[in-house]
Amino acid sequence: MKKFIKGIACVAVLAPSLVFAANNPILDALTASDSGYEVMSSDEMQDARGAALIYGQPLPSVTYGLKKHHVTWKGFGSKYDYQAYNYIGNSWSPGYVDYPYGGTTYSAAGDEWLADTISSPYAWSAANANSIEHHVQVVFSSGVSAYAFRVTNWNRPISTFSW
Repeated sequence: MKKFIKGIACVAVLAPSLVFAANNPILDALTASDSGYEVMSSDEMQDARGAALIYGQPLPSVTYGLKKHHVTWKGFGSKYDYQAYNYIGNSWSPGYVDYPYGGTTYSAAGDEWLADTISSPYAWSAANANSIEHHVQVVFSSGVSAYAFRVTNWNRPISTFSW
């Protein structure tokens, strides 16, 4: 009986989103036209966002461990502009990060940027921080590779580690 009730609850929660996906006029118009557009898979979307294995990027600030950069929003300006943030400091943890991609898990090291948009512009709190960017380099047993992963939600140039 409990499984039946859970099943009905799941259908009730998901039904509006399924109806929206089925009756989206923009997607319907693109599908009906001979424009050549295709729906992207989740992996293709990650590739488009930069989460794919990228090549030829500058190395992150560390090639062993994960360096977390702490920034706070100044309270004005765009939250997507890195210049609207104060750099408070950083922390570092040793070891490699496991990064799953395309059915394979890679060992990686690099940087993660944690933005606190709630606290005072000069006081960073881990409880209020969200990851705004990560840039990690793939590491093999023979050393650091030329391949990296980068996902960002702001306009920080990849070579900027100071303000």
